[in-house]
Amino acid sequence: MLMNNPVVLQVNELSIRVQGAEEEKTEVVQNVSFQIRSGQVLGVVGESGSGKSMTCMSILGLLPPTAKMTRGNIVLNDRSLTALTPRQLRGIRGREISLVLQNPMTAFNPVVTIGKQFIETLRAHQPMGMKVAKRLAIDALGKMTLQDPEKVMQQYPFELSGGMLQRVMIALSLSLNPSLLIADEPTTALDPVNKNNVIEMIRAIKKQGKTAILLVSHDLDVIGALADVVAVMKEGRIVEIAPVDELFIRPKHEYTKLLLDARLFARNWN
Repeated sequence: MLMNNPVVLQVNELSIRVQGAEEEKTEVVQNVSFQIRSGQVLGVVGESGSGKSMTCMSILGLLPPTAKMTRGNIVLNDRSLTALTPRQLRGIRGREISLVLQNPMTAFNPVVTIGKQFIETLRAHQPMGMKVAKRLAIDALGKMTLQDPEKVMQQYPFELSGGMLQRVMIALSLSLNPSLLIADEPTTALDPVNKNNVIEMIRAIKKQGKTAILLVSHDLDVIGALADVVAVMKEGRIVEIAPVDELFIRPKHEYTKLLLDARLFARNWN
């Protein structure tokens, strides 16, 4: 049972303020609280500008210069992240917290081979030699059902499809056995086949029961396929949070009902 699994991430009353033009300040995240256990997927949904990505960036310690956390606490494995220095946070990113982005091309240097980037990342976070890092990289790519991982290692990012690059990013993210995986719109830019491949990859990670997953998506079908619990955000607040089946069948907030109605409309239109 997931409820017996240890809590990996705890976000308590998080608030973030953004400095705009002419000294205008806007609270873009307001009193957001949630927790994720190992082996659990928390799905976060909401319209653009609702505070989803800003919440993710605060967990990573990567808020833009104009944004400031004004309240709350973020705890990873019983350790407060908000009390850490930037240098300490850099040590946690990649090793304990991994990120999968919507556009995988932005995560890679286009003029460096996949293999070199993979190996450099592994060695930056763990003491290991080149041969060990190369073997781990090839094994990780093979687990993502990428054909001929050794060939992939020799290729440049622009030589791979979006779906292949997304799987490379997931392989890289998981190779360090992170406690938390943040997946921010991981299927948005993919065709249906690659979208399903990525869903299966995340499902396999979930099944292992070791990693907590924070899944941000506009796609309620993806959320329904993967999430255990869903948080609905609107205007910087969580307006509803519930187990996925309960939320999809008996939504309580009017905004949640609106999102679910839009999903049905899109299905009928197609």
